[in-house]
Amino acid sequence: MKAIVILLVAILAIGGEAMKVISSYKDAGTAELTCDKADHGCLDSCKLTFSPSDMEVPNKTKYQEKFDQCTQSATGDDCDRYHDVKNCFLNGELDVYLVEDEKSIKYQVQLHEYVKI
Repeated sequence: MKAIVILLVAILAIGGEAMKVISSYKDAGTAELTCDKADHGCLDSCKLTFSPSDMEVPNKTKYQEKFDQCTQSATGDDCDRYHDVKNCFLNGELDVYLVEDEKSIKYQVQLHEYVKI
């Protein structure tokens, strides 16, 4: 009986800590990789913007540096180059939304931040 009580107390303690982590996680805007479309499925150019544009999130610097590194490391002609930029930038991202029309394709990466409670 004592073991069951100790087990329940441990479960409640762990659950309480998990709720603190979950409740301290909030959306902080998006990093948007927008690529213009060219002929034959090629991408013509890509640029990075943030929404809201005036955000002061530490992740903004992280994503700007990631985009710059992806742009510098991309090789090939324009078609291959911009596909490399897109693939590099989205690599490892889990929370990505796609918005597409006939002229461009936008990849919205949801940014998150932890808030101390």
